[in-house]
Amino acid sequence: MQSRAQAAIALENVHALKRQAREAEVRNAYSRFLPAHVVEDLLRNPEKLRLGGVNQVATVLFAYVQGFTRMSARWGRRKLSVFSMTTSAK
Repeated sequence: MQSRAQAAIALENVHALKRQAREAEVRNAYSRFLPAHVVEDLLRNPEKLRLGGVNQVATVLFAYVQGFTRMSARWGRRKLSVFSMTTSAK
């Protein structure tokens, strides 16, 4: 009886290790393209991950700002985002 219990535990450990390896692979692959909270949501809800994605309405602004490359090299992310938000609000 004890050997069955040990076999069941060993099998459960194998399944857990495979699941952890798959989660690490998914986390590694998607974390380069998506924010961490989105990757974690996909791991918790794998049914959300499907080919074709989701159609959503979005607004995109393309703008030319003279000297932006030089500014972005000098300014930090926070200052750039504040600049972007205040410029687009005008």
